[in-house]
Amino acid sequence: MLWGITTGTLLWIMEGHSGCVHTIAFSPEGKRLASASADKKVMLWDTATGVVLQTLESGFGDVNAIAFSPGGKQLASASDDKTAKLWDMTIAAVLQTLEGHCGEINDVALSPNGKQLVSASDD
Repeated sequence: MLWGITTGTLLWIMEGHSGCVHTIAFSPEGKRLASASADKKVMLWDTATGVVLQTLESGFGDVNAIAFSPGGKQLASASDDKTAKLWDMTIAAVLQTLEGHCGEINDVALSPNGKQLVSASDD
């Protein structure tokens, strides 16, 4: 659900995932919202309308965490399939799949300059 915090008004309800939503993140400019779910998808929403702009298919595991790059052109995702992915948001495609963890990845973050990605795992 997206709420207006000055009024406490419900603006719109996010409906589209077929599994529980694990995490959400606003893009740096605030015009988009990303949600990640047990349905192995990341969905990108227009914050003004609630319309789904893109759906990213992550692969074989729940998507546990997401983070936008400082410019909002890339998105990092962390998954139960032991991978972190870096997505190009302009073409909705994976730029890199990062492997090396022995357990599910629970969190991911991009550095302020967008040149490094850090991941946290059950391992």
